[in-house]
Amino acid sequence: MTDADKHFQAACGVLDDLRRLIAAGKLQRWDVVKWTVAINIALAGVAIFKQGGNYLVGIALVVAVIGLYLVACFNLRITRIRKQADSVENYLVNLHGIPFSAFSYDPKRQQPKVDLFYDKEELIAYAAILILSFLGVLFLVHLEGVKRFLGY
Repeated sequence: MTDADKHFQAACGVLDDLRRLIAAGKLQRWDVVKWTVAINIALAGVAIFKQGGNYLVGIALVVAVIGLYLVACFNLRITRIRKQADSVENYLVNLHGIPFSAFSYDPKRQQPKVDLFYDKEELIAYAAILILSFLGVLFLVHLEGVKRFLGY
């Protein structure tokens, strides 16, 4: 086995590890969304039965903000890993002449730029879910206040 073969195998191993880290980061991001929504649903349940639960809105807001922050942190970590994977792919292209574009269904397609908003569709959906989970608690607390005001 030549040195070039060893370098190639090492680069492929690193690339596999980086792809696994990306998948794990995306899973962590989703777990944050699930747990944030679960906590806010629990707070909404408490808001239904608790009178004067205005403090629940504050707690739900803090939970949603922490969830958004954690999603942003995991997204930053994934972005850094993707950039590292790009450098490994560039190494394989430049040193070994492996045409990654040939493996694509459209060889003329350019690689998307890796930046913080690479997964913008997912990030928009996650942000909307987290905001809606907070708004649910806000709605129920204010609905309870309206009911009390109207004498129900």
